Amino acid sequence: MAKTYAEQLAETEARLDAWVKAETSIASTGQSYSFSDGDTRRELTRANLKEVHAMVVYLQGRVYRLERLVAGTGAPRIMHMRGI
Repeated sequence: MAKTYAEQLAETEARLDAWVKAETSIASTGQSYSFSDGDTRRELTRANLKEVHAMVVYLQGRVYRLERLVAGTGAPRIMHMRGI
């Protein structure tokens, strides 16, 4: 059974929180950071900061679109970035 937009939004917000925490930790300490975003377990370093930031931007856009769908003000179209 397909998930509702509200369920997708909750999951995406949780993933976004994990990635923002990773980005903040890596940027402020310069050390490696291990976390699980629900789908995968990752160990990231400062060298991965560009990838981490790209994922944060992607997830922020997805949260925005899902919020609009939950509120009934958006078209049911979820765009996917290439390369992620």
